Amino acid sequence: MAASREELIAGVMEAQQLVARSMLSLAEPNWLELDLTLTQLKSLMVLTASGSMPIHRLADLLHIRRSATSTLVDHLVRVHLLTRAEDPDDRRQTLVDLTPSGQALVTRLRQGQEEKMRAVLSKLPDDDLAAVARILRAVAQSATDSSESTDVMPPQQG
Repeated sequence: MAASREELIAGVMEAQQLVARSMLSLAEPNWLELDLTLTQLKSLMVLTASGSMPIHRLADLLHIRRSATSTLVDHLVRVHLLTRAEDPDDRRQTLVDLTPSGQALVTRLRQGQEEKMRAVLSKLPDDDLAAVARILRAVAQSATDSSESTDVMPPQQG
């Protein structure tokens, strides 16, 4: 008997968790030695992707209160991963951005993960690589379609 759609989805979710666990076991020591909270790390990734922005925009993207974002930014400024500067176009706003050290950290973390993933993928036969690429593109498109058709998630407290 063929599996139901829900069983198929559950199987995919289980496989994704297995991949995540396997990749964690291959994690670069850089990831494991980080003394950053998940939200602090997310802020570095958001700024890497989007560039300099006002603190309130970072709060909105991270779905956290602005007061919590100010505390988060304060810490990352103290450890030299972020800078804070007056917005030249609107002096009432404060912009945050990555420092060279912050950029270097994100680059180092990403490169380590890419190298590990490349090593894992290089062991797959060509047909499987083509299938994985096709499926991941389909998942990415579905996620894009879903994010465009739903409202923004409500901010989390924290």
